[in-house]
Amino acid sequence: MTLTNAYRVVGVSPGKNTVSVTYERITMSSGNQLFSLDYDSENDNGTDPMYEDLRNLIDKNFKMVVSPKGEVLASEPVNRTRSEGGGAYRFDDSSIRKIMLHVLQVYPGVAVEEGSIWERSYATSVGFANVRVRNRYQLVSIKKGIAHVELQGRITSDNASQTQDSDMQLKGMQSGEMEIDIKSGLVVSGKISQQLSGNMNITGQTTPVDIESDIYIMGAVIRNQ
Repeated sequence: MTLTNAYRVVGVSPGKNTVSVTYERITMSSGNQLFSLDYDSENDNGTDPMYEDLRNLIDKNFKMVVSPKGEVLASEPVNRTRSEGGGAYRFDDSSIRKIMLHVLQVYPGVAVEEGSIWERSYATSVGFANVRVRNRYQLVSIKKGIAHVELQGRITSDNASQTQDSDMQLKGMQSGEMEIDIKSGLVVSGKISQQLSGNMNITGQTTPVDIESDIYIMGAVIRNQ
């Protein structure tokens, strides 16, 4: 999955910042022997109802209120209401927060310098599975106002928040790197690779499952004139 975003810090107050975000491009590719999914908003002809919810995100603006540690205190959904369903992907306030967690739950909450190491944990999702992530970050370098941060993390299934009547026992690892604009604190590029394995039971039958996922993050920080 690739997310290309434009960011603008539109409000600063004690204990929180308001960030305006626009999704400029979304690409997804996944599948197995029975089913495949490929979507690129730049090549979308607008006819397949499966991708309606993803289509509705492009070029739409929403705002997030973020704490100094990257916690989303509030967010404004891209689509406030839906009169009819039909899209395969439902993006509401919760969905937006989960997507953005990968670029927000990176801040240490204290001053750091090159070589500093810190840890953060958060709940999110990998495909159909709700998971908990615990990452270990290191500030590798700072050059020309850009901080290079590398991460290693552990992923475990969060059974308390799975879909009703489903049971998933998953665990795995993730690793990656990010480039962070020092002035705004926003991630301008990054890649996270995830590998999970385990068992799932959705239909009453336990099935082994392996999941591999790559998340690409590309952002442009828009400076206020």
